Amino acid sequence: MVQEPYVNGKNIIPNPVSDLKIFARSDRHTRPRACIYYHKSLVNKLWYMDSLSTGDCTVVRTKIDNVTVLIVSCYMDRNDALCPPQAFKNAVNHANRHGMAFVAGADANAQSTVWNSKTFDSIGSNRGEELLAYIAREDLIVENNGDTPTFDNGRWQNSIDLTITNKKGHDLLSNWQVMADETIINSSDHHFITFSCKPCSEFGKTKFRDIAKTDWKKFQDVLADSMASSRDTFKRVETSATPQNIDEAAKKLADNIIEAYNSASPEIYVSNKIKAPPWETKQVREAQAGIRFRLRQARSTRADKDWSELRSHQAECHRLVGHTKKVKFREFCAKLEAKSSSKRIAAVIKENKTTRLNSVRKPDGSLTQTPEETLNVMTDTHFSIHRQPSAPLVDCTTGESVTVDPKWSPDDIFSQRRVERALLEFDGLTAAGPDGIRPIMLQKGLTQIRQEFATIARASFISGHVPKCWTNSTGIYLPKPGKTDYRNPRSFRTITLAPVPLKWMERVVLWHMEVDLGIYKKLNKRQYGFMRGASTETALHKILQKIKKKIQKNYHKLGSSTGDFLGRRGCIR
Repeated sequence: MVQEPYVNGKNIIPNPVSDLKIFARSDRHTRPRACIYYHKSLVNKLWYMDSLSTGDCTVVRTKIDNVTVLIVSCYMDRNDALCPPQAFKNAVNHANRHGMAFVAGADANAQSTVWNSKTFDSIGSNRGEELLAYIAREDLIVENNGDTPTFDNGRWQNSIDLTITNKKGHDLLSNWQVMADETIINSSDHHFITFSCKPCSEFGKTKFRDIAKTDWKKFQDVLADSMASSRDTFKRVETSATPQNIDEAAKKLADNIIEAYNSASPEIYVSNKIKAPPWETKQVREAQAGIRFRLRQARSTRADKDWSELRSHQAECHRLVGHTKKVKFREFCAKLEAKSSSKRIAAVIKENKTTRLNSVRKPDGSLTQTPEETLNVMTDTHFSIHRQPSAPLVDCTTGESVTVDPKWSPDDIFSQRRVERALLEFDGLTAAGPDGIRPIMLQKGLTQIRQEFATIARASFISGHVPKCWTNSTGIYLPKPGKTDYRNPRSFRTITLAPVPLKWMERVVLWHMEVDLGIYKKLNKRQYGFMRGASTETALHKILQKIKKKIQKNYHKLGSSTGDFLGRRGCIR
């Protein structure tokens, strides 16, 4: 919980290191004076309360030991008439109304003997009395203890930084202390304040499986044993392709693959250590520590010699940092050149700051306050809540039911050669769907599952029934670039990650449509939608070329455009 953080010229708080992320109000016109840093491993355990946050008060919601906790970072301006500010009161009221634990870190700029302030002035004393009265009225607790000052600028010391909790928050905290050790590098005149939270499994380290460290030989052996023991399940699909048998076989196939992967890829923990940026070398750290030492010395002696030495050391440190950044950036670019173009772009985008989905506006204009409310609003905005009843396939021209061409048997469509080639075309590390299966798992276990997959896909194609476990997809909301208001649900777009086995079957069917049925030969030459090698840009380029040719011949061109420029079939009209 940080107050008065470093802000660049665009009123944006930059990430100090890649492992630390930031919650703060993003407003280009106002400088944020409160924020919360969090480790990237906690990204799925924290929720930014946009409806309660301001530029001077950042509020985050989480769970610790099954207790919902409101974490607040608040800067209380010395010149404000209210102490505490209204945003802080709103956060306290929200926690009390919903029975939450409340933990706040604040630069209060208020003085009181209750938290061992050592120097007093009229403004600070009055603010202290107002804040203390509010704390007593709301049954809050000041966690500060000991007589170590929280503020020290070399000229005077005082305790003006507070950790405030309610009863539930107090039960979670322990080991509160001020880190005033001279060996700790701190660029601020406020000391670090630390405390511990009650340990619990829910807020522990995040586990994951690194697919790059998978023992694929063990994976294949375990998968072969699993497929052999469940052979009867797949034989039932061959004899009776009922929806129940198809669902059971597809589920068994997915379970066998995941079981083999889990046994061959051990769980490891996400490190919660904060890595220093690549340019922060040992020489840079020593130079930064020297600035802090000379600053304190100059403030205490007020000698011109010490101030001059501080300025020269600062200039030398800045030159060292600039040179180190250039060297490390050249090394980063050299590593990118060794990667493919797609992975190169992904590596660059990964380092960029993206807008995270938090609170969004409801239809009545108010902001959502929980992840569940946000999900409901986004679902209603981006997905239709009505489903059309299924109807039999019919030919639009004749009205007759569509039947499969008997010329092409399912055995030919899902032949061994096509099944293998379709799978090998996937990028092995493509993101998995909700079943957790990546293409590389299927590719490494192709020998063990090839026949069983073909049996399931063939039965699904003949019966028209898609296995139930293949119909689930993972939906992700991505921010649209360049939007000014990310509280608007329309400022995000959706992508869905379907199960890889379904995409595998789709690719085989698409090959049948392209190669066997020759659908591209039957399409209009003006068709640009859903065509390989064509897009809306291709259609626009075609139109512009026609206009350009007519203008060169001194012809007049008259046209009109609509939002549905390409029509519903993606054709130029």
